[in-house]
Amino acid sequence: MRDEKTRKNQADYDDDIKSYKAENISVMSISNEVKVLGKLKEKSLASLAGYPNTLEEDDELLAKDDEKQFLTFNQRNCVLFRKGEKEILHWFIELASYCSKILGMKWKEAKRDAN
Repeated sequence: MRDEKTRKNQADYDDDIKSYKAENISVMSISNEVKVLGKLKEKSLASLAGYPNTLEEDDELLAKDDEKQFLTFNQRNCVLFRKGEKEILHWFIELASYCSKILGMKWKEAKRDAN
C-alpha cells in the first residue's frame, strides 16, 4: 500500500515538474522581491561568517602553496572547494545588493544603470 502511494505521489510530482515553466511565475510585488533579496543577502553573510577564515586568506594560502607546495592534494582541493563556496556567497551578496538597488529605481533610471 505504501509503495503504491509513494509511486502515485512521485508521478504527481513528475507531472508538476514537466508542466512547470519559470515564465509562469510573476512578481508578487517589488517590496516582496526586495525582502527576498534581503533574506538572500542576510543568509549569505551568515554563511560567510561561519567560516574560520576569509576568501582573501584562502587566496593567500593557495598562493603560498603554489610556491612551497606544503598542502596535500586533498588539503588543496578542500581549500579550493571552500574558496568556491565563498565566491558563490559573495556573488549572491552582490546580486542581492544590485537588484535591490535597481528595484528601488524608476524604470528609466534602472535601464540607464543596467547599461
